[in-house]
Amino acid sequence: MEKTFVKDIKESDGVNGVFLIDSAHQRFTKANKAYLKLVLVDKSGQIESVMWEETMEKNPQSRDIKAGDFADISGQAAVNRYSKQVEVVLNQIHKINEDELNILDFLPCTERDIDQLKGELRELVAQVDDKHLKKLLDKIFNDPELGKAYCLAPAAKNYHHAYLGGLLEHSVSVAQLAVMMCDHYSGIDKSLLIAGALLHDIGKIYEFNYTTRIDYSTQGRLKGHIVIGDQLVAGMVVGISGFPDETKVHLSHLILSHQGEPEYGAAVKPKTKEAVILNIIDNADAKVNGWLQIAKRYGDEVEWTDYQSMFGDFLYLGLGRNGVTEPARPQPREKAPAGDTEDTLF
Repeated sequence: MEKTFVKDIKESDGVNGVFLIDSAHQRFTKANKAYLKLVLVDKSGQIESVMWEETMEKNPQSRDIKAGDFADISGQAAVNRYSKQVEVVLNQIHKINEDELNILDFLPCTERDIDQLKGELRELVAQVDDKHLKKLLDKIFNDPELGKAYCLAPAAKNYHHAYLGGLLEHSVSVAQLAVMMCDHYSGIDKSLLIAGALLHDIGKIYEFNYTTRIDYSTQGRLKGHIVIGDQLVAGMVVGISGFPDETKVHLSHLILSHQGEPEYGAAVKPKTKEAVILNIIDNADAKVNGWLQIAKRYGDEVEWTDYQSMFGDFLYLGLGRNGVTEPARPQPREKAPAGDTEDTLF
């Protein structure tokens, strides 16, 4: 039967095809009946699924399914009465040999054009006037391994930009917000803030594995992306002649403090203008993207989500909303005709 993609699954649809298993857990109902809870993934997104005990008995292989497996499934889409989200009630499941598959067909990817994002990255680097920071950025992004990984890595496992290309998309967006902040406020070190915005999450290229599924690496779990990123950047500074110690310390502070509070993973709290701004715009971009990704998982007619841990509350989605997934980009204003004035707001 024709492959069903996650993004196209709607209530009552029959669902068939090969999916990557992102997570797999056996759980029990209040009546102590076993059931299998899975998250199915393909390049268009992810969706939860369930196989009840009676069906599991007819599918003995289901008890061996684990995260990272590929499985050929069939089932029926239905709305979960608790979460109000569409999930797949499984009828059959069979493991598939991954050697026959292309992982890029299964991991979710950015909806932005990668080449366009790379072009925006180059434009941002061109706005860095500090010659030492410029050399550092060129050294990192022109490195074959680092440059490729930076453009491919996700920015998270779950909450925001949790897809291939997510790190590039998020970092470029944060750096563009940094430029806006520099245009709005005076006294900001623009070169330092852009560099910090582009490098604040670079440790995520090693924090995550993203070859068969998006998950934390051993290094990522033991050290975290902040420590990895700070060490990586410090290592790349070596060999850049005359790189000022003060600049090195301030850039390190941006990486170490960008998550704001120790309970959120920051090594130190933001203590400079640039660090305070980076924390704000990083959080803003992450939460807006997180909201949009959550909204995409619900039908257009769902008004409220279930509890969302990223926001610590339920989210109001509204009714009949448009599925906007990218920030609106400002259009240049036309010059006022001769004799007209632009002194008024309206």
